[in-house]
Amino acid sequence: MNNNFEKDENFLLEESLKQLEFFQVLDIVSRYCNSELGQELILKSRPREEIFWLNIEHQLIEETTQLITQEDPLPIDGLSDTRPKFFKSLVQNAVLSPVEILEIRDNIRVSRLMKNYFSSKREKYPALCEESERLYDNRILEKHIEETIDDAGEVKDNATKELSRIRRSIKDKSHYLRNRLQKILKKVTEDDLVQEDFYSVREGRFVLPIKVEHKRHIPGIIHGVSQTGSTVFLEPSEIIEMNNELSLLSNEEKREIYKILANLTEEIGKDANHFLQSLEIL
Repeated sequence: MNNNFEKDENFLLEESLKQLEFFQVLDIVSRYCNSELGQELILKSRPREEIFWLNIEHQLIEETTQLITQEDPLPIDGLSDTRPKFFKSLVQNAVLSPVEILEIRDNIRVSRLMKNYFSSKREKYPALCEESERLYDNRILEKHIEETIDDAGEVKDNATKELSRIRRSIKDKSHYLRNRLQKILKKVTEDDLVQEDFYSVREGRFVLPIKVEHKRHIPGIIHGVSQTGSTVFLEPSEIIEMNNELSLLSNEEKREIYKILANLTEEIGKDANHFLQSLEIL
């Protein structure tokens, strides 16, 4: 019976708020928020009767009004709703993408900067400072992310010694293979066997665009035919082994990147609940 009474009471409250156009007011207020998180908080707001809570809210409002009119802007840029990413980091064997990790890094940075921002303002803004003291920061994790992923969302060459070694090998072998392919291309061009004077990559392997009528003149593997049917993309036999080596290195690179991202995800997951609480505060 109590449950039914509570449901009826909640229904009446919601209907009354609709009549008062309360939700339209919330919508207008929410447009001034700095983040989706703030908008969500505003839109979910409902009238409350707890005097203690209201007194704290009014003090926070008073302090914030004074702060935004008298102080430097809050270091809030970069704040976004990364809750799904943090929840993902808590799932066993889940691996965050570089872009997801960068978004998390931005939020970790905001949490640290906001905490520092209020560290010298306790006397002037006691309520806001009390809130900011609950913010969690982890400079070591922030540094690990910055050392591993660049701003474009790419894993850095020096993220690990192994990745650095693999990418140097890929660069060296690619350079050698391109030079070798250029010499082959020059010869088959002089013999008028190619459709165009260039080489390309098909299925991760370097190939030459050979005229279809000459496909048997050069030993190798055909990896495709042009839409017109006049060109075959042929991998010359003398570079097959080099292509194989590059393919193996590429797979090694992917495995190492996966390992790096998995380790970072695990590191984020260890502090995920702390950062989720910080997001609510922010």
